[in-house]
Amino acid sequence: EEFQKKATECNPDIEDLEEDDLIEELWNNFGRTTSNLEVEEKTEDCLKMKLSWDSDGIPLIWKFQFRRATADEFHEHLTSKLFNVIDVMLSGQQQLFKIIRDKDIELGEYKGVNVKITRPHLITKWFEPAKYFETFQAESSGKSEIETLTCNDMKTYMKAVESFKEDKSTSN
Repeated sequence: EEFQKKATECNPDIEDLEEDDLIEELWNNFGRTTSNLEVEEKTEDCLKMKLSWDSDGIPLIWKFQFRRATADEFHEHLTSKLFNVIDVMLSGQQQLFKIIRDKDIELGEYKGVNVKITRPHLITKWFEPAKYFETFQAESSGKSEIETLTCNDMKTYMKAVESFKEDKSTSN
């Protein structure tokens, strides 16, 4: 309800604003070259920004107000959420590695009973996670922290999660 009120206040020309549609529109246009992002006010403790763009000829505006938070708030709202996402992704990665290993074992059993491979061009080597991570490290060397954090692989994240879990367990 508060979101709807703010959206209507910032965009008075639009009738019957649908909250979900606005959020999707915002997400789709954030950072695009057709949108205009400007800083309205910047102080040591506050940053106000305005994002504007046209949607089918209708001008839309979103205003953001960021404030400096305490370390505990930052941890609660951002860091802990990121670590939760990382943990879920690592769990998914481990499940995928298990599936690949099981398929390797299954294919190995077929080879063991001399089953003819009908598509030899699809033959792969035995999957080894350690080699996979070595390849990833070699490919990611020289990348910035942002490039590394936004890459598709999780090895970099695993160390951070492990470290976070160790820190958390020692602090309890």
